[in-house]
Amino acid sequence: MRVDAYMRVPECEDLFAVGDIARYPDPWATGSFTWIKFWKNAIDTGDVAGRAVASSLGYGAKTSRIGYFPSMVTEVFGLRIEIAGNPKISDSVEIVCGDLDRLGHVSVYLHAGAHRA
Repeated sequence: MRVDAYMRVPECEDLFAVGDIARYPDPWATGSFTWIKFWKNAIDTGDVAGRAVASSLGYGAKTSRIGYFPSMVTEVFGLRIEIAGNPKISDSVEIVCGDLDRLGHVSVYLHAGAHRA
């Protein structure tokens, strides 16, 4: 469901959507929409929506747009995977430690030759 930067559904001002059903303006890629399917995203977008709801009800809560640094951690078959930043907007990857033939390496996602969050 497409929402604005405050998690409001454009067709219905009193309806908000959060978590992995919400497609919101990507703060790291101007002009595009994104959704992130990590549990932390539900907390972060829920916080934005909660502030917007409180503000719309007159409680004076400071509204804020989505703009966090995306990150996630998971473990699959004993392998710990951590992601910080947004690999979707990169155009190249640089391995800075380790190699792909062995378990364990650090990769940096680059956009136009620069590190991007």
